[in-house]
Amino acid sequence: RKLAPDKKRDRHLTVKELAALGRALREAEADFENRTGLAAIRLLLLTGFRRMEVLGLRHDWVNADKGYVRFPDTKSGPQVRPIGKAALSVIRTAPRRDDSPYVFPAEQGEGHFIGVVRVLDRLCARAKLTGVSPHVLRHTFASIAAEMGFTELTVAAL
Repeated sequence: RKLAPDKKRDRHLTVKELAALGRALREAEADFENRTGLAAIRLLLLTGFRRMEVLGLRHDWVNADKGYVRFPDTKSGPQVRPIGKAALSVIRTAPRRDDSPYVFPAEQGEGHFIGVVRVLDRLCARAKLTGVSPHVLRHTFASIAAEMGFTELTVAAL
């Protein structure tokens, strides 16, 4: 059924769905699923960043000492966003290519990784979840932050 534009559905993962996705992530890692894709999905969940902000993330934008990412250009212009220790750990341990500036490099060529949707689809099939996209992971981050008592302004800034 189609929803009216002003009643868009704000899909986010429930605690039970998050647990299932977490199990699927661990199982997929043990089954040698694409490590770059798995790391990108973890970063999406831990930061609430947009899909292309994660995939296009460059090492020189990350300030691990101070815990932030400085995006030179986003949908709403240049931004500095704080990130936590778990997100920094994902960035630090993601598969690297010495010849690539990207945190999530393509396996071949000069670009960044592009297969995150396919990896997420395989994870969701494993976890028996439907209707999950990178944008749903962004909404999940925001929902959890709101449930933790962060204000709308703070969530929007994050």
